[in-house]
This record gives sequence, structure tokens and C-alpha cells, in this order.
Amino acid sequence: MSQLKNTAIENLTPEQLALLSEKLNKLSGIKKKKEQIEKRKNIEEYPMSSAQKRLWFLHQLDPQSSNYNIFSALCLKGEFDLYALEYSLNQIIKRHEVLRSVYSTKGNEPVQIILPSIEIKLPLTDISELDETAKQKRLQEILQTEANKPFNLSEGPLLRSEIIRLNENEHVLMLTMHHIIADGWSFNILISEIAALYKSNIFNTKTSLEELKIQYSDFAQWQNERLETKAFDAQLSYWKDKLSNMPNTLELPFYKKAASLRSNLGERNIFFVSQKMRNLIERISKGESATLFMALLSVFQIMLYKISRQDDFGIGIPIANRNRPEIEKLIGFFVNTLVIRVKDIENLTFRELLGKLRDYMTEAFDNQDIPFDKVVEALMPKREINTTPLFQVMFDMQSSYTQSLKFPALQTDIVDFNTQNSKFDLLLMIEDQSDRLKCTFEYNTDLFKESTIRQMISHFQNLIKQVVQSPEKRISDIEILSNEEY
Repeated sequence: MSQLKNTAIENLTPEQLALLSEKLNKLSGIKKKKEQIEKRKNIEEYPMSSAQKRLWFLHQLDPQSSNYNIFSALCLKGEFDLYALEYSLNQIIKRHEVLRSVYSTKGNEPVQIILPSIEIKLPLTDISELDETAKQKRLQEILQTEANKPFNLSEGPLLRSEIIRLNENEHVLMLTMHHIIADGWSFNILISEIAALYKSNIFNTKTSLEELKIQYSDFAQWQNERLETKAFDAQLSYWKDKLSNMPNTLELPFYKKAASLRSNLGERNIFFVSQKMRNLIERISKGESATLFMALLSVFQIMLYKISRQDDFGIGIPIANRNRPEIEKLIGFFVNTLVIRVKDIENLTFRELLGKLRDYMTEAFDNQDIPFDKVVEALMPKREINTTPLFQVMFDMQSSYTQSLKFPALQTDIVDFNTQNSKFDLLLMIEDQSDRLKCTFEYNTDLFKESTIRQMISHFQNLIKQVVQSPEKRISDIEILSNEEY
């Protein structure tokens, strides 16, 4: 994979890169054909996947938490059919069993139970009579309330939806799912399928959606069987070796000491990287057979190293973990977490760091099937309440998914909204909008001042300029401070 020189590789997200790696391995015969995930036998209860079990136990500790809600709001402008949308949502619930699953225990074992049917209503809240200022304030209040409303995992449904009417031709669709049934990739599937079914309902045409060959519960059962037969042992050994003796924490300049009982309250700070800078750093990544994701993660590594002066630490990255064709179109909780170890980078040039990261991630993608919690169990790091083991800082990058927002006769946009939560100490999210990069620092407000985050933004932008200008300069010689800070 590290020898690829494909002209399109730089546009790939880490999830797409993993899928490409899988397909190339199949073509080249490097790997044997993977065992097919079979459709399960009809039984009353099914095991949870490893990731679901982790969220189930976290939910038992704090049933009123909304930390694992996946929330989004879409603004729909134009002639809108409420009943066609409601019918479309219910068709998707019939199509994806995980959307009508509930979670409980049998004996001491957590299980998922698939209900034969669930029908949801699409309630409408009309705030069109308010003046514009009051309307926007009321909209934000409704969004905030919905985003932070907890789910009851044993009752369901674990998908909620509601329509807010702003005026006759402008509505907001709120969609909330619990993470135990979905992930970011799933949300894109949900939106694209709603759009496809809404279109077929409006025009009374046959849907273009293919029949699903398996369901999420089939994957969960397959994964549990693989774990029992120790089929993932080689991958587990890889991660034990890769992360052995790595410090469990990254010491960043907090404005408060990291308290074990701190809350998950958070804020977001958004900034942009220009198209010029985006294209320049992308050009450097091409020269190293790497991706834009890898180049930006390398910059992030340098920033964290410079402000912490710690030469060994971990960064978490989410990976879609959909390296099998039968699960690519399923809604479900597939996402896994990989830990990128940053070690001994001071004497490397940026190009060398990028090449090192490229090789690391290529190996990591080949060992992505082992669930993150199994890696934690094997390494046994010191555990603290409200602190993720092995890493506390996460990096995520996605392509813009506005392409999937195609509803007939409707202009559709994402409503920018802050849930005011933070699962990690610090998260840098980057959305590649082609003409620029939209970057968001999400941070725990018990740990960071906003002024500290503004400094980090300045550092990150300054580092991009420096590595673009001098990719052969050693990291030890790169200055993190801007002229203004000096």
C-alpha cells in the first residue's frame, strides 16, 4: 500500500483508504479470501457486538447521559411533504433491524432483542408565528433539548425524529440515534436512504435500494464467534507490541488540573484552512504516496509534541471498520478506534514523519478488526473515571457529505449546532470541503480555557505554513509560535 502512486489517493479519508487497501490486497492475492458473514439462525436474543457491550456498560453507569447521542438537524427549504417523510423513515426501520432493536441482559450476558415492528410518528413543532430573533432562539432551545435527551436502551426506539416549521417553505428535520445502533457512516446511509425513499414516495416509483443480504446482528454474532475462536489473536499481538510501555496520558497545558470527576461539558471553536494551504500540503502528501489525512495528522502530531514536550504518546483516530462488502450498506455500530503512537519525532523532517506515519497506518489498517476494548484489556493501562485509556486526544477527518442530501424539490443544508458536550479532552475534526478545510476543535471546558484553544488554532495554522514552506526542516527546528506571539 505504501508504494501506491494513484493520483486520487490523496482525496481518500482513512475509512476509504482502508477499503482501498482491502480491495488491492484481494486483487494481488496478498490475503486469503475472507470468511463470509452468514445470515444468522432465527433465535430470540442475539449477542451484542464488542463495541455495543462497551456502550451498554457505560449506559448502566450513567443512564441519563446523552454523551453517546448522534444528533443532526437538516434544514429543508421548499415544498415539503411531512407524510411522505414519515413513511420513508418507517420503511427504513423495517429495512434495518438494528433500528428496532433494544438491549437488555440474559443472565449476566448483555443481549440485543430485535422487535418485530416499530412505527414512529414524525411530530411537528410550529414556531412560524415568532419573529426572526425569537424564532432562532427558540430553534436553538429545541435543538439543545433534543440533542441532550437520553435514551432508554431497554425500551427504544433508539431513533428519534421531529420536524420544526420555521415558515411555510422552510422546515428543520431533527434526527437523533444512540451510538449503540449507529455511527457516522450509518448516519450518511440513513440520510441517503431517506432521500431515496422520499423521492420514490413523492413520485410513486419503485425504490432503487437493494435488498440487504445480512443485518447488523449477523455481524455481531460473527464477531463474537471470531473472538471465541481467537481468530483475532494475531491482530491483538500486533497492537500489544506496537503500544507496549506507551505512557497512558498526554500532559497538555490545562488551565485546571485534570480531575477524575470532571464533567463531559464541552465547547467548539471553528476555523478554516484556505484552499491554497490545503492544496500545498496535499501536494507534499502526494510526493510521499500519502493522503491529505496523513499530512494533517502529521501536523497535529507536531503541534501536540511542541506544546507538551512529551516524546511518547497516543492519538486516537476513528476507523469505519467496514472492510467487508456485505456490511458497507448497513446501519450499525461498526466504527473502531485505532491508536497512533507518536514517538521520537524530534529529529525527523516533516517528510520523514509523513512517511513514517504512512507506513504505520498501512499496518494499522491491516489490523483494524480487533475491537479497541480488547486491546485495552490486553494492555491493562491505569484506568480513570471519565478518561479514555491509551489516549485522551482524538483526530478525525471526513469528506463533505452534502452530496447525499438530495431531496426532490428541496434545498437541503446541515444546521450547524453545538451539543456542548465533549467525549474527549481534545478532538480536532476536519471536513474537507475541497475549496477549503473546515476545522473544529472540540474541547473539555473543565480542562481548557477558550484562550488556550485559540492559541492551538494559531499554532496549527502556523505549522501548516512552515511545513509547506520547508518540508525538509527538522521538527526540532520548527517554530510553533507566530510572529504576534513572539
